[in-house]
Amino acid sequence: MLHRAVREGWPRVLESMQLPARVREEVRRYLQCGDLRRGFTVVKCDDCAQSHLVAFSCKSRAWCPSCGARRAHETALHLNEVL
Repeated sequence: MLHRAVREGWPRVLESMQLPARVREEVRRYLQCGDLRRGFTVVKCDDCAQSHLVAFSCKSRAWCPSCGARRAHETALHLNEVL
């Protein structure tokens, strides 16, 4: 739902506000995150030979809840090992 709301409302925000380039770039990357048209890899199960397409992510820390949560989880695991 968040992705759809941003995708549909973003053009109006751009028209009405002067935003820094970094904000525009983050939102652009977020809107492309998980889009198979932007790139993907194929993963295949060695046991059953079933394959799936996995879309590339934006790897953003700011706007993308999916990528931000993944990075937070990876950082927490690393800190758990270090501490």
